[in-house]
Amino acid sequence: MINYYSLSKLLEQGHDLEPIINEILLVTISAKTTYPEYTDWFINKHIPGIYLGTRDTIIAVHNNKIIGVSNIKREKEKAQKSI
Repeated sequence: MINYYSLSKLLEQGHDLEPIINEILLVTISAKTTYPEYTDWFINKHIPGIYLGTRDTIIAVHNNKIIGVSNIKREKEKAQKSI
């Protein structure tokens, strides 16, 4: 059975997110091949956004292992002006 968890919900419930964040980084480290700044972005932008309520991460867990991760932005993107 696959279970889904929201980091923002786990935070609301008082869970320590640090071990989960570390495991997410291990699972998603391959993103660095196409996005070299991934780790810096995740730690310095995305994770603080979870605590601020502007971002979230949903994880899929099977047999106590993270098998899927979705990073979500809850704030609106600024529209780029076309030239």
